Amino acid sequence: SRFRHRSTRQGLPLLAAGLILLLQGAVQASERPNILYIMLDDAGYEDYTRFDDDPDSEFGPVRYPRPHLRRFMSESRRFEQHYTAPMCTPTRVSSLSGQYPLFYGIQWVCGSSATFGIPDSHVTTPEALAALGYRTATFGKWHAGKHLPEYLAPAKFQHAVVSTGVSNTGYMDAGYVFGTATEPVIFKGEHVTDKTAALVIEHLRWLAGGPDGGAESPFFINYWLHAPHKPFDPAQRWLQYYCPQGQPKCPKSQRYRALMSQADENIGAVLAALDELGLAGDTLVLLSSDNGLPRELDLPSPLRGRKTDVFEGGIKLPLVARWPQRLS
Repeated sequence: SRFRHRSTRQGLPLLAAGLILLLQGAVQASERPNILYIMLDDAGYEDYTRFDDDPDSEFGPVRYPRPHLRRFMSESRRFEQHYTAPMCTPTRVSSLSGQYPLFYGIQWVCGSSATFGIPDSHVTTPEALAALGYRTATFGKWHAGKHLPEYLAPAKFQHAVVSTGVSNTGYMDAGYVFGTATEPVIFKGEHVTDKTAALVIEHLRWLAGGPDGGAESPFFINYWLHAPHKPFDPAQRWLQYYCPQGQPKCPKSQRYRALMSQADENIGAVLAALDELGLAGDTLVLLSSDNGLPRELDLPSPLRGRKTDVFEGGIKLPLVARWPQRLS
């Protein structure tokens, strides 16, 4: 029926609302988990559901290593009826607000002159969690509001380190705006994918380090990667793995996969930090992507459609959740 079809295609609004309800009532305050929400950018359904050693995988002459994602998948529960918007900004706004993006009139990635975001009067997921005693932070991509202070990450999170972007500048010389600063800090020679993970790990160490870090309080961290979004600009170590002949002759599809392997490497480093700091058992880790594969890539997928489409290839991205002893 029409009702049944609509009721099974649920995604980010219910995820955000469900987190709040879970932590308000279903779990005692002393048992509230830390939450690490990892969002990839333009990673398609295949990228973290099929791996080289699957019997039906055909990734071509170059292997497509993602060992950390594969291990994470094996330790987690995968929710298949999870849907995003077909574009970046609407998905991110939903994840922060618990509302469908059209509620705010957001249907697309807004242009450079647009003013958009979640109004200050609307309580967001990090603000609701902060009211429950959570220490909140966001790292990496934002793209969920701009041009008014109330739409920016520092208005929603207690600690915000937001990347200046990669679309126009590429992934090297990573730039970040820390908190309410007006000028970015540029890390010359550093790749955004590597640097964002390093900043997340540094924050985890601070949180686990004692009273100043709030180790006695649970945390909520948004870890939002740019990878594998274009311009498909992986670090040299991964470019050489996929294309020993160098960048000019390296197909977009291989540069894209190189970025995914680099994202896998860094997600693995963050998960290893949770283990090292004794936080893994008390942390709910969520993983998804903001939309499906980019349209310009000729990569196989069992789903019809790509990014910007409302066919499943553009919006069906499994939500993967790991909470030891609670989810299996």
